[in-house]
Amino acid sequence: LRNSKHGKNGYCYADVKRWGKKKKLEEMDHIFFPINVSNSHWCMAVVSPKRKLIRYYDSLGGRNPQCLERLEQYMQDEGASRGEKGKGLQGEWRKENIGPRTGVKASEPDRIPRQVDGCSCGVFACCFADLISGGYGEDSWVDELNDPCFGQGDMEDLRAEMLRLFLARE
Repeated sequence: LRNSKHGKNGYCYADVKRWGKKKKLEEMDHIFFPINVSNSHWCMAVVSPKRKLIRYYDSLGGRNPQCLERLEQYMQDEGASRGEKGKGLQGEWRKENIGPRTGVKASEPDRIPRQVDGCSCGVFACCFADLISGGYGEDSWVDELNDPCFGQGDMEDLRAEMLRLFLARE
């Protein structure tokens, strides 16, 4: 959405309208948008049309209100382009930045797993998408002791598993 040459603030629906063509976006549970921040950090944005919810997941705890606004505008534009069929995509959307300790006191446990290095953001983003697509909400990302289901110490194993999955595809 950022690299548009035509729109204000880096967004022009004409440049991206083919993304949702032939798709019933309003019937989807989730739409995943990997987000690259300043060519140095990966996050995951998730649009949930049935819930009219847009969430931005950042393993470093960053906030990106511009991304949330642009994705909301994209969904609004998709709805408008579909006429009567797109009414479910129009109207106000709830938007949330989700990161470690987002919206809680610093003394409370992290809301999502926290990245502590400078090179695992892509793995974290993929794990967030994998859990969400599998039907696991953030409440299930920690156990009864508030330990996350994955974390920085799991990155080597998760990278190996991702490679195995990619290579297993034919």
